[in-house]
Amino acid sequence: IKSKEGRPLSNFFRGEGVEVMGRRYSGGEEAFHGEKFRLAASMAATLPSSSQEVGAEAVMAHAERFRHVNDPRKAKLMGGKGKQGLRLPPPVLAAWDGESGSGIHVQRAICQWKLAHDRAVQEALESSGERPLLHQDNRAKASCPWGGRIDKTSGELIGRNRLGIIWTQVR
Repeated sequence: IKSKEGRPLSNFFRGEGVEVMGRRYSGGEEAFHGEKFRLAASMAATLPSSSQEVGAEAVMAHAERFRHVNDPRKAKLMGGKGKQGLRLPPPVLAAWDGESGSGIHVQRAICQWKLAHDRAVQEALESSGERPLLHQDNRAKASCPWGGRIDKTSGELIGRNRLGIIWTQVR
């Protein structure tokens, strides 16, 4: 997905924006992290207070900020553990990144919206033919949920490549 041909399939692509769960975002990366923090806010009441950095209201306010971000790099930073982000407790991350987690459903909704509304995405998928799609992540480790890379020695996929798999399924 990293080539020019596949660029519209990236959550960093600036296309027509995205609507997920009735909420409008400027792009896929913003939607992905905004919905992740909405899940975290909804789970906050069920988690022990010792596992949370901040309360549910602060997490929901952080989730809402993603609707006003117009830069996927900033969204990624806000969605992480750094200075702009919030550290999410392990149960939330498991509910998001797990094999049947909410992240898969949200990412599928992002991909379906983009496919239905963005001509550049439609053209990228059409030109990919029947080839399997790889969301290239040159630093991917085996546990990487969304991207992957092909090992130069073995030819094996390193990482789970969920974004590539979702695009392959929705095309």
